[in-house]
Amino acid sequence: MNESIKQEYILRLDKSELWLAPRWPHLKYTSWSEIIYPWHRTIPFMAVESYLWYRPILDWPPELKSFTAKVCSNCYEVRAEKVYAASYGGYWHVTGHHWGDYPSGYNPPDYDSVTDTGWVHVGP
Repeated sequence: MNESIKQEYILRLDKSELWLAPRWPHLKYTSWSEIIYPWHRTIPFMAVESYLWYRPILDWPPELKSFTAKVCSNCYEVRAEKVYAASYGGYWHVTGHHWGDYPSGYNPPDYDSVTDTGWVHVGP
């Protein structure tokens, strides 16, 4: 067994969310990553991008309406969130891109994942 590989592990949660904030036409969207075990275990680098997509009907191609991103060093959580004032109702979708580096000696040494909310109808 390779002794340079850490025996403990890190458990991470990645998620994207969309909701009314506090009511129409304001849409709050967020994508985040958090180290949930060991609790508050910091890692060298974390980053997340959050994309808000729109379609007036499901058969139409998606249109990017808003974007936000966040990076941090030596942290246990990163969150990219924003409030968007929608001009019209329709189908909305959030996609998150999450990536970062684990501490030296961990296998795998880094992570890269995508989350999404699926298409949700929101409107007046």
